[in-house]
Amino acid sequence: MSVRTVETPSLGEVSVFRLAALGATAVLTASYLVVLYHVVSVVGGVTVFVSVVLGAFVLAVGFAHAFDRREALATGLFLLAVGLAAYLVTIPEAYLAVMSAGRIASDMASLLTGFSVMQMTEVGAWAVSIAPGPVFLTWYFAVRREYAGAAAVGGLTLGFFVLTGDSGTAGTLLGVLAATAMLAFGTLEATGGSREQVEVLAVTFAVMILASATVTAVPGDSGSPIVPSGATAVQGDIISSGERVGVGGSIRLSPTVRFTVTADEEPTGARASTTGTPGRAGSAPASPSATTTGPSPRRRANDGPTSSGGRRKAP
Repeated sequence: MSVRTVETPSLGEVSVFRLAALGATAVLTASYLVVLYHVVSVVGGVTVFVSVVLGAFVLAVGFAHAFDRREALATGLFLLAVGLAAYLVTIPEAYLAVMSAGRIASDMASLLTGFSVMQMTEVGAWAVSIAPGPVFLTWYFAVRREYAGAAAVGGLTLGFFVLTGDSGTAGTLLGVLAATAMLAFGTLEATGGSREQVEVLAVTFAVMILASATVTAVPGDSGSPIVPSGATAVQGDIISSGERVGVGGSIRLSPTVRFTVTADEEPTGARASTTGTPGRAGSAPASPSATTTGPSPRRRANDGPTSSGGRRKAP
């Protein structure tokens, strides 16, 4: 069976299977980037996130045939190391003071057992810092037709977010199907492919989709993570909570924006209540309610109350 080809100015003669493999690579990449994008859409930093992702993609495509495999792995690890170093700079000194190898290991165990990344400190900076490495390596291997390497990098990254509970069932299934399609279409491109092989691939996809609806290997949401002692980030508690959030203990006032709330409809008023002990150091002033009003559907919230009167007006 002959494979239909199309002519493109930059890539020359490209088979349909090649285009399908690259399309599957894009879907696999999107399956884990959508988790990180959700993070930055909540805490801020969308522009920076998109910029570093596009930069990593351009770097991978531009240097795919200039770097050998060892140089590419070194570049990916370098991007990850630089990103994590930049993330450590954003962490408050109080967290750095208690950081140790044991604490890092316990935090990793928490993440791998269902602790959402949304509850990490400075999660926005963390999302930006880890995105370039996997994107670069995934597309480096895909451009060089080393689809097994691309599937491994993308699959490991997606698997991490599956274990943290941040990747939903639909996104996880889409990523797994994309990784399978990438490997399958890459093989069909190398061997020429036949109608029978394509039919077998279609049946395989159908079985995978059916199995995902009946068999659960990994929970789709957070279970019972092994959480080390210590407080979690404010935005993580708010995202994972229901309609009410209870906060006990003292509250440290800070003008730092920690999360952004976006309403689907024009709000008539957002209400939150705070209580505290007047005169007590570090406590919020006593106030029966705090109301946010105004026509804008987008709101920014801080760590603590915005005024002693408990009322915050829209700008």
